[in-house]
Amino acid sequence: MLKTLERYQKCNYGAPEPNISAREALSFGSFEELSSQQEYLKLKARFEALQRTQRNLLGEDLGPLNSKELESLERQLDMSLKQIRSTRKQKDVLAPEKQEVGNNVMWTSGIIFGRGEGIVGLETEYGTLHIKLLPECSPHSVAYILELLSLRHCAGCQFYRAEGRGQSWDINGNHIQDASFGPPFALIQGTLEAQGQGFNQIQSEHCPTVKRGSVAWVGSGPEFFISLAHHQEWRNSYTVFGSVLPEDMVIAEKIARLPTKSDVWNNIDVSVLEKTVPLKIQRVKIGGGD
Repeated sequence: MLKTLERYQKCNYGAPEPNISAREALSFGSFEELSSQQEYLKLKARFEALQRTQRNLLGEDLGPLNSKELESLERQLDMSLKQIRSTRKQKDVLAPEKQEVGNNVMWTSGIIFGRGEGIVGLETEYGTLHIKLLPECSPHSVAYILELLSLRHCAGCQFYRAEGRGQSWDINGNHIQDASFGPPFALIQGTLEAQGQGFNQIQSEHCPTVKRGSVAWVGSGPEFFISLAHHQEWRNSYTVFGSVLPEDMVIAEKIARLPTKSDVWNNIDVSVLEKTVPLKIQRVKIGGGD
């Protein structure tokens, strides 16, 4: 566009006479002059088309613009678009921008929530577990959590399994040398499926290994667990979509100490809560506080 305008401005000859034929034009000057006049008409037409496009985009008559004015206009439009995008993100900091990669794969545009942002709360009678979401590695999982938030309820969401660190992991979640890797498995487990709502399995996503505080799906969900220890032995077997803030791990430990009864799932000894712990999922305001 700028090249067209520059060529137009370099033309220092006047506009040709209207309604003049090529044969008549030859009587006024050389063929080169005729070519210049034709070039003038082409550039003028393109220039006016550009101006009409600008006027249509902005919904107003801009009048004649030179190249510097058009460059300034382009910068202003670019700044306006950035402000609009910024405003949209501020309205919901939990909704990372997505873009398609490949056929049916959704991924984030690289946005990472800032401090105090992208945090949801799992409210229980023993306190609220604040969870930092990880959209950069588990966008499908985060998208599902956002759907739960939009429901404004999570009837049926609960913790039903609780196992402490036993003699296998220390208070910081580090595995004790020569100790077994469970049972108990140092975790609390539950479900994030709201009653009356359909659930689509969440695909496996590339995520870090399970560490103390990690929040991950069991299989493709909606069963999930919060780990009380580092589980390098599990490698990348589970999709980790969040992490409990360190100061809230005392709540998870408290739930893990509640009365349980023994059960066997697929030949594995587990500890099931005698009384399930209902939970609600809530949006947490930026800057802290529920």
